[in-house]
Amino acid sequence: MWDSHSQELVKSFKSSITSEESLSKEKILSDDIIQQYLERYKNPHTLKGVKKVINKFRREIKDLSRDEFIKWRDKYVYETYGKNLFRDLKPFLKWLSEKFDNPVFKEYAEMLKWKGKKTTKLYTEEEEAITLDYIRKRIDMILDREWRKIRIKDRFAKLRAITVIVFGCSTGLRPFELTRLTDNEIRYGLKHGYFILPQEYTKTPFERLIPINSESKWLLSELIEIWDNKELRKKLQIRGNKVFPYSSVAGSQGIINQENIQLELDNLRDFTTQYGLSKLGVPGLLEAIVVGHDVNTYKIRIENYLKGKASKEEVAKDWLKYWDKVNILTSDQRSRVKLLISEIQP
Repeated sequence: MWDSHSQELVKSFKSSITSEESLSKEKILSDDIIQQYLERYKNPHTLKGVKKVINKFRREIKDLSRDEFIKWRDKYVYETYGKNLFRDLKPFLKWLSEKFDNPVFKEYAEMLKWKGKKTTKLYTEEEEAITLDYIRKRIDMILDREWRKIRIKDRFAKLRAITVIVFGCSTGLRPFELTRLTDNEIRYGLKHGYFILPQEYTKTPFERLIPINSESKWLLSELIEIWDNKELRKKLQIRGNKVFPYSSVAGSQGIINQENIQLELDNLRDFTTQYGLSKLGVPGLLEAIVVGHDVNTYKIRIENYLKGKASKEEVAKDWLKYWDKVNILTSDQRSRVKLLISEIQP
């Protein structure tokens, strides 16, 4: 029988359907809501331009799910028109976030980054698939370069960046889910082999079970050991309880997202899906449960699957049957990471 927390997991998947419906396009992008926002614009010319952008967004987007939003955004990332489109839409999305008290719209606004008009020469490079080889090349770039002037801080920055890459690749966590994780979730996961992603960390009020594979467990254990060393925390200026704070991992001070690395946190989730389904043969149902893709498509099967499991451990084991045998790091990279760790805490 499921324990009480496991039963809550079943309820969580049921509620996720309702949560998806709470992102109702008809409600949030209604004429009344749009008009309320447009009242802030007094200049007729500006008003006309912003209204045109919002109506275009409403007309073209199928629904307000994250996957659909990314699909819509990607149409304009390299289009000349995308620059002004994103500029005018960002304030509206941030306003929606405040009005509906839903952080997902603020996340959407932050995703709107125009990358400039793509040239024919760069086309193949920009569209290169996020393969295992691609990920490993980026890890080599991280290991090969100096990112901090102080040696110990450089080593720690590399270790944290590589850990979030490996962990993100094997779980499919979204960028804003990764950057909200605290040491509490990681400690629980290291002890039990999985943790429950709190609903407030996700794009919708929907808990997910996140298994931790062997490679991630090794890296996360090393990270937490450093975390627990008061002297090292002081030297490394580790503050707060976020294990992968955005500013330190992917922001202006981070390594991931740097132009010369050409890797974004979003790419890790893409890799999980592509590699899991095409190379490992992870069932779509299981991918929906852990990664959170296509929940509506599998909702009845998810419910039946969870009811048939005796414990959360069984769900984690099903995922790890596929992902526990995957090593993102090459043997050489693993040796280099071990050296990093020894230099941080000799």
